[in-house]
Amino acid sequence: MQGVYSTTRPFWAKTGLTSLLGLAFAIFVSTAFIHLIKTSLEVSLAPSVARNPILHDAIIWIAMTLEVILSVVFYNGIIIAYRSRRTGQYPRSYAYCYKRQDIVARSETLVLGCFALACCDDGGMYAEGESYDWRTQYVDDKTKVVWKSLHVGASASDHKVTCYILYKVDDSTLAHRTYTHGLLEFSHKTNATGAIDSLSIYTGYLQSAISSSEEVFTHSLAYAERVKDSIPSSEETRLKILRANGPTLVERLTALALNGVNK
Repeated sequence: MQGVYSTTRPFWAKTGLTSLLGLAFAIFVSTAFIHLIKTSLEVSLAPSVARNPILHDAIIWIAMTLEVILSVVFYNGIIIAYRSRRTGQYPRSYAYCYKRQDIVARSETLVLGCFALACCDDGGMYAEGESYDWRTQYVDDKTKVVWKSLHVGASASDHKVTCYILYKVDDSTLAHRTYTHGLLEFSHKTNATGAIDSLSIYTGYLQSAISSSEEVFTHSLAYAERVKDSIPSSEETRLKILRANGPTLVERLTALALNGVNK
């Protein structure tokens, strides 16, 4: 999630200074290259060009055509190279947990889940994941909730990146939640050791609402870890990962609540 901020501010945006600079650089490189070729042709064909003005004009038109073609090629090459460097770190997988609040029953339920962040072709990002209620020492697979998000963004302040995932619960699993929409917010936590052979640890919050137009009515502390390998496509394998690491994730969430997010 640390790379979300830079990834979602792409060099290949349709507007913006960086896009114009990229186009200018591509034109400069292609112009210099074509000028070199044109000069070489004029020198090597100097006697013929002197006797045949049509040949001279033909060389100019060929050079101009090649300049346009190469400008497009160089520009797209720059975009592709930059995009690959920016998005090459994705998709990434994460395991997370939080306490789901039921304001009707006035109770809290521990929830464990996993999600993946991936890039769209246009440089945007999306997320999809699933979660389960955590009973005493086991994952209740009958409480599976699936969610998706096409609204993934980030902000940066004082070298601290915060990732925001505005998600919607899938209609087929709404029976297991008292809300339909929510917001996951995570910030990187430094100097921490992971439980799932993770590379990064994140702390943050989950907010939820009955619909996108309703006011937020729950606000829960959340904890997440990046999973080194991609989340398996098999649901049973994902459940096995959550079952094996559930106690540690819950323990870390509890410690987080006691010690504070920024400590």
